[in-house]
Amino acid sequence: MYSPKIIVVGGVNVDTTFEVRVLPAEGQSVSATGSYTSIGGKGLNQALAARRAGVPVAIIGATGDDDGGQMIRNFLAAEDINTEFLLQIDGASTGRAFIVLDQNARNLIVGQSGARILPEAPLIQDITNAWEGWRGVDFVAANGETTSSFVREIFDTARNKEILTAWNPSPMPTDPAPLLRRTDILVLNQTEASELLGVDRSPETLASELRAISPREVVLTLGEEGCMLVNDEIVHVPARAVQARDPTAAGDTFLGYFLSSRSRGCTFREAAEIASTAASLCVQEKGAAATIPRRESVLETLTAPL
Repeated sequence: MYSPKIIVVGGVNVDTTFEVRVLPAEGQSVSATGSYTSIGGKGLNQALAARRAGVPVAIIGATGDDDGGQMIRNFLAAEDINTEFLLQIDGASTGRAFIVLDQNARNLIVGQSGARILPEAPLIQDITNAWEGWRGVDFVAANGETTSSFVREIFDTARNKEILTAWNPSPMPTDPAPLLRRTDILVLNQTEASELLGVDRSPETLASELRAISPREVVLTLGEEGCMLVNDEIVHVPARAVQARDPTAAGDTFLGYFLSSRSRGCTFREAAEIASTAASLCVQEKGAAATIPRRESVLETLTAPL
């Protein structure tokens, strides 16, 4: 296995999507107009986006020993993603996600952890022992699909090696404060930012208050409005106007492309522009991993007029 530039910690899933005309209200039953199964999970999606953006990537996570797990492993091998620390847990089922998608590209997602709940101590020790072979890693990224205690250990190891950490708090953990203190780059959407702070304010205020808590940089994604960047200044990067069909993997695509672009030497703003363009391509197709664009398509779109 090659040494990665980006390591992603997170879940790998088999996703089942149900298409509906409108999202159900509480207590309401609705009929699906269609359904399909795809590969996803925030860890897989983020790792795939970073790899398709052009840098070597490793994923840390787990599958079961079922057909879904084998399907995921075959897919990652074909994408040339380092799976040295993608465990296979005997007797466990691979994680699942159940997605309800309406005709206006709004969705609801329910996840079933399965093998995503990792056996922490042995894996942490294995990763720590292997870290010397991963010299040259630029970023370690994680999301909320893995236990917070596991991510804390990984982030501590990374920061001891002077590797930058990036965190996407989705799903939101019960106590995010310990991870925030270990985060260099915080990437999240407006809903997650409001939940993290316990207030609903303007994007500028949310991003500024989050940066004041701990991270060096905050990237606040705003859907069709683009994204807000905060380090020593506040920068708004607009999004391309597109017809969205499915937003499932858009945030993961953004994060993977953003980190990969930074790893390739892009500035904060340049990386956000590339990541926003990649996400705009992703939402125009239905599915999760399969909708994440390749670098050639993103660069071609970047050179086209808005």
